[in-house]
Amino acid sequence: MLRGKRRYIVFLLSQNLDSKSAHLLIYGQLLRCLGTFGLENVKCRFLKERFDEKNKTGIVRINVDALTDVRKAMELIKDQITIIGVSGIIKKTSRFLPDKENNMTVKKPKFEKINNQDKNSIHAKK
Repeated sequence: MLRGKRRYIVFLLSQNLDSKSAHLLIYGQLLRCLGTFGLENVKCRFLKERFDEKNKTGIVRINVDALTDVRKAMELIKDQITIIGVSGIIKKTSRFLPDKENNMTVKKPKFEKINNQDKNSIHAKK
């Protein structure tokens, strides 16, 4: 049996909850919206070691096929939880988490700009 692809959802809580309460909040909402069989297909796993009570952020691992269903279910409780971002690699979720100064800014990847002279010199060398 093949292992399914995963997505990691980074979320922000609006209330002060511990990891167990946050887990029950998310799991209960998914159970209400998707039902027992839908929840089985989601393969939801709350990553307790990545939950930060100070910044009220956490990560949930889900199956890639159920991403839209989980987002819809979590949007129904947007007064309690906010989705910050989604990533396919757990290392890349750090760009959605607050930095050391506790600023909630999304760190965008840096791209180098290639000006016209560099493009021309690249094509001239070939």
